[in-house]
Amino acid sequence: MAISVAILALAVITGFTSWKFIAGTSPEDSCAHISEDGRISDALGDGYKPDMNCSELGAAIEKATLGDGREHHSQEQAQAMKNVLLAISDEIEQRKSFSMSPDLGRPVATALAGYVVDTNAILRGTEVEYARHILPSAPVWQEDDGYRLSIPSDYLARVMRAASEDPEAYARLRMADSEYVAEQLSRIPRDAGPTAAGTPQVFSPSIGALDAIASHVLQERERSEADDWLNAVSDELLKDSVTPPAFKDAPAKHLVESWKHGLRAVQKEERRSYLEQQAVDMVATWGKARGMKSQDLGKLLASCGQASDSGRHQVLRGLKE
Repeated sequence: MAISVAILALAVITGFTSWKFIAGTSPEDSCAHISEDGRISDALGDGYKPDMNCSELGAAIEKATLGDGREHHSQEQAQAMKNVLLAISDEIEQRKSFSMSPDLGRPVATALAGYVVDTNAILRGTEVEYARHILPSAPVWQEDDGYRLSIPSDYLARVMRAASEDPEAYARLRMADSEYVAEQLSRIPRDAGPTAAGTPQVFSPSIGALDAIASHVLQERERSEADDWLNAVSDELLKDSVTPPAFKDAPAKHLVESWKHGLRAVQKEERRSYLEQQAVDMVATWGKARGMKSQDLGKLLASCGQASDSGRHQVLRGLKE
C-alpha cells in the first residue's frame, strides 16, 4: 500500500509539473508545439516544414486556407482551415493559456476573416447544416458558393480569443463580422413586413460573441494595458473610415461607416460600451433608413439586444471554464 501511495503521489506531482511546463510555454514554443500536430502537416501540405517559427507557421496557414484570396473556398482549403482550428484549439486547451504571438495571431485572424460565413454561423448556432457537421471528425461540405466547415463554437471562440491577444487581429475579426452582418441586413427585401424584418436578430449573437472575447481580454489585463488594447482596437477599426454613403446607394457600407463614425465621435472611456451596443446600433440605423415604424423598430431592437447579450454570456462562460 505504501508503494501504491508513493506511485500515486509521484504521478500527481509529475502530472502537475508537466501541466506547469505546458502552461508556462512561451508563445514561440507554442507555435512549435502546434506545428508538430499531424493535422497541421496535413493542412499545410507542401507548405509544411518541421520546426516552423510563428511567422513561418502563420504565413503557411494563410496560404493554405485562403490561397489566392478567392471568396469561394475549395475543399482542400476548407478542410485545411478546419484542421488548423482544431489543432490550435487543442493546443490552447492543453496549455491552459490564451497567449499567442502576433506573428501567428494576425494570419489566423486574416484566415478566419476569409471564412466569416462559417464563423458567423458557428457562433450563432442556429444553422442545421453546421450542427450536422459539428464533430471534429466530420468533413467539410459543398454548397453553391463553395465549401463550408463547422466546429464546436467553444473551439472557435478559444482560437479567436487567443488570436485577439493582439488588438490588430481582434479588429480584423470584428470588422469581418460587422461587414458580413451589414451585408445580410442590406439583402432583406424592402417590402418585408415587421415580422420578416425581425430576422436581423439572428445575426446579433455573433457580435455578442466578439464582445465576450474583448471582455475576456480586458479582464486579464491591468487597467492601463486594457486601455491600450481597447484604444488600439478602436484605431484599427477606424482605419480607412470614410463619410457614410447614402443608404439607398450602398446600404451595407452605410451601416458599417455610420457605426464607425459613431465610434470616432465617442470619448475613449466610452468606447467599450459603444462596442457592446453595436448590434443594436447597426440595426437601429438599418431600421430608420428603411422607414420602420418606431413601435416595430423598438421591439426589434429589444430582441436584438437580448440576442447579443445571450451570445456574449454564452461565449464568456465557455472561456472562463
